[in-house]
Amino acid sequence: MKNVTLSLTRLPLLFQLLCLLNSCAYSQAGQNEFSDLMNQVVTVVQSSHLRPRVIDDSFSEDLFVDFLERVDPTQQWLTVAEIDQLHPHQLTIDDDINSGNFRFFEAVFDLLPQDFSREELFNKFLDSYLSVNDYQSDFMSPAERAAWNASFNRSLVGTGVRFEIKGDYPEITEVYVDGPAWKTERIRTGDRLLGIQTDDDGDVDFAGRSGDGVSRMLAGPEGSIVRLQLQHADGQIEVVKVTREQFALSRTTAAVFGGKSGEKIGYIRLPRFYSGNYSSATDVLADLSYLKAEAVSGIILDLRNNKGGSVAEAVHIIGYFLRGGTVMQAVYRDGRHRMLPDDDPLAQYEGKLMVLVNEGSASASELTAATLQQYSRAVIVGRQTFGKGTIQRFFEIIDERTGRKMGDVKLTIGGFYAGEGYATQYRGVMPDIVLSLESPAGITGERKVKNALRIDHLPSYPGQHSPSFVAVLRQKRQDRNLLSADRREVLTLDMKPETSDREKAHWELVLLKDVDLYESFLIINDYLEVAPEIK
Repeated sequence: MKNVTLSLTRLPLLFQLLCLLNSCAYSQAGQNEFSDLMNQVVTVVQSSHLRPRVIDDSFSEDLFVDFLERVDPTQQWLTVAEIDQLHPHQLTIDDDINSGNFRFFEAVFDLLPQDFSREELFNKFLDSYLSVNDYQSDFMSPAERAAWNASFNRSLVGTGVRFEIKGDYPEITEVYVDGPAWKTERIRTGDRLLGIQTDDDGDVDFAGRSGDGVSRMLAGPEGSIVRLQLQHADGQIEVVKVTREQFALSRTTAAVFGGKSGEKIGYIRLPRFYSGNYSSATDVLADLSYLKAEAVSGIILDLRNNKGGSVAEAVHIIGYFLRGGTVMQAVYRDGRHRMLPDDDPLAQYEGKLMVLVNEGSASASELTAATLQQYSRAVIVGRQTFGKGTIQRFFEIIDERTGRKMGDVKLTIGGFYAGEGYATQYRGVMPDIVLSLESPAGITGERKVKNALRIDHLPSYPGQHSPSFVAVLRQKRQDRNLLSADRREVLTLDMKPETSDREKAHWELVLLKDVDLYESFLIINDYLEVAPEIK
């Protein structure tokens, strides 16, 4: 009986020792896995990145700053004293990486609240390592890669809204047609997302949250219910129940604008260069056929906020407006130089063309605008674009002991060039006619990021020479004061016959109130007037 009593009294201590041993075993296993993962990532970067940085003290200092900013962007977890406590690691992170130690990472982890996941934090550390090499390289967990694949192929599960952080809260910039939010008929573009209510997490306020954080909360299993707390444009606050479902990102939108001039202007909105069951090239070709049948005098191709996508799709679409020639070029770390031509000697549309861009136009959309500008095939209107002209490739990281996939490295391995060699990376595309010098958000894109790569034009690039009529268009715009809202010409909008009444009403609300699009309509009418010889 005495022995039993002794065993019972010592059980908590034994339990603690077992937990400690288990923790040590887990820590060692985790350390080995992190070391293996880090070694593979470093090897991939040093062998394949376009311009890999040397892992030295300068690199260490940059990684120190980037990681702390990534972990605690709003300074709510780490105090000034705790950050001072971490400063001795500034010049030793490079030694840690080269020796397989993670003293800095562990020191940061120990200072954070207990609900921080060690694995997620280490993924952030890998992101920092990659980002310090260049802004476009990052690490994706298997779940993040699956989400990326779904986004690239336009198939997602969630609420079906697009938003931007404006001030303290996200604001809905698009409600995807036929998506879950669209079906409620109560969620509109311009609504502020104040927060959500869920059965699992209760009420969550979106104030001050990052875009990624909001996206994760809006996503969820198919069939699950989330209640969105919205503030409409009139100030009314409403809670709307949405059932998360699979939805597709927007495809092209085609319309015909009319005004007092009597000219019919075609319009194609291309939100992304998508591929898959539906392709953007196929949709744009159908839109061009529709607009030609409507006998439009010119076309506005709207690439605003188009962040890119499939380069192959972009090559096809650019080719619709050219009669052969080099569309793009690609140069890689290993010296390979690819020419991407327009193989079709016929142009599907040879009339007047305007391309509308802004600071949200990136990657393939910039290459499209720059190529058409370089060959004097289109007048580019809007604001300086994002400046993303690099090539990324995925490298799969596998646990060599178990064969388990640990994630993917998205790595910059080369640069894209428009037409005869114009490098869009960092500089972007400068419109022929600038609607305003700066975006509402100030400096944007690659020019805002400290780790963005700069790439020179190819030696073959002859320089940009605008046609003489572009200067005339600029002068006519300067001479014409923008009309106030109540004096603007009233435009009409027609769409394909199969467009539903609700969808037409949606696009009338969006497009007919678009100030930049209205100004573009005036400019393309000037284009018709000053360059009638261009068919």
